[in-house]
Amino acid sequence: MAAQDRAIAPDLERFEAKRAGSHTTVVDSSHVVMISHPDLVTKVIKSAATATS
Repeated sequence: MAAQDRAIAPDLERFEAKRAGSHTTVVDSSHVVMISHPDLVTKVIKSAATATS
């Protein structure tokens, strides 16, 4: 979740993630966390893939 997101309110993201029962990773970033923190995003994706296989 991008803590500094201005496209989707972080409080709304938290609410939706909780409602979906999602695991979240909070990053102090704008909406485009995949551009500003690509290594972290890759790590989270790999971790999720490993956890489900």
